[in-house]
Amino acid sequence: MCRQLYVILLLGAQALVALQAQDAGKKVSEKDLAREKALAVIQQSIESMGGNKFRQVRAMQSKGHYYTFKRGQIAGIDKYTDHTRLPDKSRFQLGDGKNKEVTIFDLAAGKGWHLEGKEDIKEATADEMKLFRQAAQHSIDNLLRHRLEESGMTFFYYAPGAMSGKSDLEAVEMIDAENDSMLIYFDLKTHFPARLEYTTLEGRGSKRKEATEFSMWHSIGGVMTPLRFDNFLEGELASQAFVDEIVYNSPAALGDSTFARPAPEK
Repeated sequence: MCRQLYVILLLGAQALVALQAQDAGKKVSEKDLAREKALAVIQQSIESMGGNKFRQVRAMQSKGHYYTFKRGQIAGIDKYTDHTRLPDKSRFQLGDGKNKEVTIFDLAAGKGWHLEGKEDIKEATADEMKLFRQAAQHSIDNLLRHRLEESGMTFFYYAPGAMSGKSDLEAVEMIDAENDSMLIYFDLKTHFPARLEYTTLEGRGSKRKEATEFSMWHSIGGVMTPLRFDNFLEGELASQAFVDEIVYNSPAALGDSTFARPAPEK
């Protein structure tokens, strides 16, 4: 949609809230207006990324290159392969052959495993399962596809520059029933998500601030897709992922065997 239509969408959302409140004999609250503005921004972003094609993505299979950083310098680089089935299954492989590391999580089954090399298989610990659950809850794919209608979820809208200081970004904050906050910045021109910020709770209760920035957008099967992810920990660049290839709703990512306990290789 063009920028004019986007403005009309926002004004229409506010007008609808006002009319509903008027019919009910109530005064429109700023909280209600902020919620409707936030939802309008999210829906506009979804439409800009493919609308129903974006909504219908259930799984993805991708491969590319993964970089880790320490004190601003590259500390490691490797190839990766990822299978994800929304909202709660993941198989991530870093490297290949004897040096590969495979991590599998299936939250629905409450299971997870690590495979190093070809034989060393370990069960995921309770803390690792907890961290992956948080990662799934904070995933931009789950936030925009699975958590919008979640019971107890509240939404707040922040005008351009209010949170980031950048006039080309507006923001929406989603706070769930457990008071977990996710802040999403949207590009005013493209309406694509530009940055996601949240806090992760570690095993001992300590908190760490995390963020992901999305860029290098391309259309994949009619779905606008970021091919670069910059991940930050406490404000420092921690890792980058560059997608070389991605397929949506692939049989491998939809199949249960992909997320089962790995067997030692011969």
